[in-house]
Amino acid sequence: FDSAETLPKDLASKRPADAEPLILLGDFYAGRKKLDKAETAFLKATDINPKNLNAYMLLAKLLNRQKKTREAENYIQKAIKIEPGNDAVKNAYADFHFSNNKTLKAETIVDEILAKRPDYLPSKVLKGRILAAKKEYDKAIDIFQDLVKEEPESAMFNFLLGSTFFEKKDFKQAKPFLSKALEKNPNLFQAR
Repeated sequence: FDSAETLPKDLASKRPADAEPLILLGDFYAGRKKLDKAETAFLKATDINPKNLNAYMLLAKLLNRQKKTREAENYIQKAIKIEPGNDAVKNAYADFHFSNNKTLKAETIVDEILAKRPDYLPSKVLKGRILAAKKEYDKAIDIFQDLVKEEPESAMFNFLLGSTFFEKKDFKQAKPFLSKALEKNPNLFQAR
């Protein structure tokens, strides 16, 4: 790990005007659970390149993990101001709300994205997860069945469909999809 840390540190010192080595370093620290160092690296990256969406989004994710939701939301909003038409950032904002139990806000954002881009995969997945959380299982199942039809070998889509059937207490329908998810990804512990 010490050797792995040296590479992005060296890159950052050799390229002080480039935010990417700092983002790599911050991501490395986040993975090692050195959260203060990760936050410092991401903040330096935003100082070097105030238009780098990746730095803002990774910083927001890190802060949200630490339950610093207000700070996290501020960084997501900064990213949205930089690129207001970026659906990936908007979807991340919806996911942020969903992960913080603000389902209505999350669904509003997802619906706006899907109104423009009905086949935008990240928003379709999040919409299905939101519907399942609201116990609107049949609507969620419709979304996840479409996704499985498009990508029948996807462990994640099979898991989402199977787990929604499971939540609906339709265990007979859940089992084949959860089994398929495990077949495709034996390490998918949620499916197990």
